Amino acid sequence: MNSSNSKSNSNLNPQSMLALTAIQKSYHQGDESICALKEINLNIPRGQFVALSGPSGSGKSTLLNICGLLDQQYQGSYELDGQRMTNNATLCTQVRREKLGFVFQHFNLVPVLTAYENVEYPLILNRFSSTDRKIKVSEILEKIGLKDHQHRRPDRLSGGQQQRVAIARALVNSPLLVIADEPTANLDTRTANQVIDLMQTLGQEHNTTFLIATHDHRMSSRCDQIIELQDGSLASPLLHDAPQGSMVQEILPHASTELRL
Repeated sequence: MNSSNSKSNSNLNPQSMLALTAIQKSYHQGDESICALKEINLNIPRGQFVALSGPSGSGKSTLLNICGLLDQQYQGSYELDGQRMTNNATLCTQVRREKLGFVFQHFNLVPVLTAYENVEYPLILNRFSSTDRKIKVSEILEKIGLKDHQHRRPDRLSGGQQQRVAIARALVNSPLLVIADEPTANLDTRTANQVIDLMQTLGQEHNTTFLIATHDHRMSSRCDQIIELQDGSLASPLLHDAPQGSMVQEILPHASTELRL
């Protein structure tokens, strides 16, 4: 990350929850340098439900890693809610805990914890009192319809139930931004639509912005905006009608890494 862009709370993009300017990312394989992302410029308003699409190896996971503050080795500027992110590890950890949520294709629930305890975990990290934790976890488990299953561990929940727990865990702290990696890929159509409904409903209640990597048309057709990634270079945005009146914005970079915590 460019150290000259380390000023925080710059608020240069007051209408944007997430603002990327001239983001570039390269990898080295031996003597060869591979450009994964090139000159990515992107602004996403608060509360938007945004799909990130493109073939495998197109750069989706690389971009998610950057937006999720999991990869801080890039060039360009990244602002979250007007605060410029830096490569300060302490700051990135604090922002991840307090302002970001994550949802994964394979749920990534802690197997030895119950549904209740998995949802509660981010609140423990953020030092909420036991009283506040109980109120928040109970409320969100009620909303996702799993209050009666709160004491079950993940291996006693269906795939759809596990993903609902993962969504509750991501949103219980009312984050500014949720990063989701193929959240409906392993779900049947009925369950996928229920999960999308839940993400949208809870996202609206918390005024949370979603950035969702997906190959699933069931998901992308429900999004406000679609960002398409393909190999190589940044193209001028192509805007045209998308399902349900959303806007399609095509951005063209390349390559990827696995999203990880």
